[in-house]
Amino acid sequence: MVAIRHFGNAAAHCVPELLIALQDGDEQIRRQAAMALGSMTSRSRECVPALLLCIKDDAACVRIAVLRALDEVGVDAHDAVVPVSELLADENDSVREAALTTIGSLAVRAHPSGNDEVSQVKTMMVADLVVGHLLDALEDEDWCVRKASATAIGRALREPHMQEHVDWALEKLSLCLEDDDEDVRAAVATALGSCGKKAVPALALALADGHGEVRSAAGKAAADAHHANTSAAHGEQSAATGAAKAALDAATAAAWSKPVPPAKLHSLP
Repeated sequence: MVAIRHFGNAAAHCVPELLIALQDGDEQIRRQAAMALGSMTSRSRECVPALLLCIKDDAACVRIAVLRALDEVGVDAHDAVVPVSELLADENDSVREAALTTIGSLAVRAHPSGNDEVSQVKTMMVADLVVGHLLDALEDEDWCVRKASATAIGRALREPHMQEHVDWALEKLSLCLEDDDEDVRAAVATALGSCGKKAVPALALALADGHGEVRSAAGKAAADAHHANTSAAHGEQSAATGAAKAALDAATAAAWSKPVPPAKLHSLP
């Protein structure tokens, strides 16, 4: 099944067999089947319902594979937001992390299916639900989950249809610049770059962080905010944004490499 996954849509004729394999008694067979189905984008109408039925598989490795497959196959946000969000409460840290990544993709794909009011309202509700889950996950006990949440938020807020959530996200992200983990703070600083000029005051604080990678991320994010502000204001730059951007080179130069703490070694691939 590993080979089938690499062939993608060229192996779409194997979908019936893969759907059967999702019910196999061996968790590794189920995991491989889910991963292979994720590459069958041309048969998503068949694959997605079967994957959603397996999203609460007893094996954590299968739940993770299903989440990644749903992300890869391009599941519709309106169909998947509820079952995927339920895994944000999973007892397994890696499952919660995978669920956040998929939730972030759902936010990106939460476009109205038409111009009618019902479609618009439905999409708005999905977006609100997704952003709410992502922001709540910033308080997860596991640093990998918090980092994944910040990354997903930043990705979502880069989408034009998600801009109305910037103020909501900005308040929570700013508070998370005080997270105990430097990798989380760096991810938060990067996410703030998707909030535009409103994030400059928070990024100015992040530029004074004690860890170089956080300062570097803040500097790059400040540059992103500067570019967004310049575009929105037709070339008129605020003093605060200019100061943050001017600190970019210094922040990047000040970044240093740090050894990976033993507590984090378990999360490395």
